[in-house]
Amino acid sequence: MAKKKSHEDFIADFKNLQPELFSECNINSEYVNNSTPININCKICQISYNRNPSLLLNGSKCINCRRLTKNVIDQRLSVTHQGWTFNIDYTKSVQQKVEYVCGKGHTGASKLRKLLEGNTCKTCLSDSQRKPEILTQHLMKFKNVTLVSEYIDQRVPLLFNCTRHGHFTRSVSNMLSKDTACPICSRDNFRFHNKTLAERNKEPYLQLISNVYLINIVGVGYKVGISKSPDSRFNLIKKQSGKEIEVLKVSQSNLYNCILLEDYILNNFDRKDVPYTFDGYREVLDITDTSEIILLMDTLT
Repeated sequence: MAKKKSHEDFIADFKNLQPELFSECNINSEYVNNSTPININCKICQISYNRNPSLLLNGSKCINCRRLTKNVIDQRLSVTHQGWTFNIDYTKSVQQKVEYVCGKGHTGASKLRKLLEGNTCKTCLSDSQRKPEILTQHLMKFKNVTLVSEYIDQRVPLLFNCTRHGHFTRSVSNMLSKDTACPICSRDNFRFHNKTLAERNKEPYLQLISNVYLINIVGVGYKVGISKSPDSRFNLIKKQSGKEIEVLKVSQSNLYNCILLEDYILNNFDRKDVPYTFDGYREVLDITDTSEIILLMDTLT
């Protein structure tokens, strides 16, 4: 004769067969047999109901989650999300998305089920990863830029001050993604560089980090250049020229020193006459040995 299943046996079977459903339920009454309803409290909608154990073991979920009335939903959300407003007029299922305005004024949409479980605002959650401390740490890299306005959240543009170019605005996410804080300073890094320009802007250029690079454009020649973001520059040259790129040397310093070194190299080594197929085509050198140039780049500070 088969052993009668105990309450503990049922709990073990329920947990093993339907782990997700088991995690969503509280068992309120004792198991008798598979055909005798057992009382369940749903952790999602917080409503109790009776269900045959056999149905639970087959994965049958809460019957109330899809039948919540507007009044019940309002009551639950007012407790879990104080200060929020919701649009639930056309909500018929906990799987539907509900539009909301959180207590900080952020708008968004989330499944009613997730909201009933206590999920927070997506923008607030994202903003927690954009704390002002992170922005302050990022700004320490830029000696010429300071934050002027007060940090509110990542959506609100902030006012910054550049000692060279004055005030400018940028969003937090935009600022954190940039290698140069001030947009005008950023454009300076992509201007045609020469010694006259460097001397005219010496003081501010001493504050800007840049790089001198030496690459081999396979089948074309060795090219020297300046870039704030060398990898992006190399990808652009590769795309424009249709040639493979071999990086031989990248040296970092301030923009002033980078310009002086590039100017020296371009005026002391012969240049190749190559077709205009990529930006910087005039900076291809007519050399076969790069050792002297690499030694010069090693002295860059």
